[in-house]
Amino acid sequence: TIMEQQKNGEKEASGLVLQNCTLKLATLDAGNVTMHLGRLWGNFSSTVIMRSYIDQLINPKGWIEFQGEPLVRPFYMEFKNRGPGANITGRVTWARVTNDPNDASSFTVRNFIQGDKWIPSTVPHY
Repeated sequence: TIMEQQKNGEKEASGLVLQNCTLKLATLDAGNVTMHLGRLWGNFSSTVIMRSYIDQLINPKGWIEFQGEPLVRPFYMEFKNRGPGANITGRVTWARVTNDPNDASSFTVRNFIQGDKWIPSTVPHY
């Protein structure tokens, strides 16, 4: 599993976002390895993977269910990913997949962590 996120309550402003990343094994012998993008881990958990390259190592379901009581409003989303592991055929039905930039704009570096306020302008494209 690549990502797990948990919040202490509905009002907690936190989450995990991978933007413009590469999800790939470091070894060439990846034939027997499969992974999941993440798993549900508590109420209100938020995880987004956007505009990233996802290699073939990802299980077609993408995400793992939480074992136990049903969770309150988890938010898991994929936006415009690419690569063989980004194929959404077979994805779990509770995770969101979108191509609408309005859906993803809240999770950019600029908006999610106010990166334009503290990341130096000398840092290339974020």
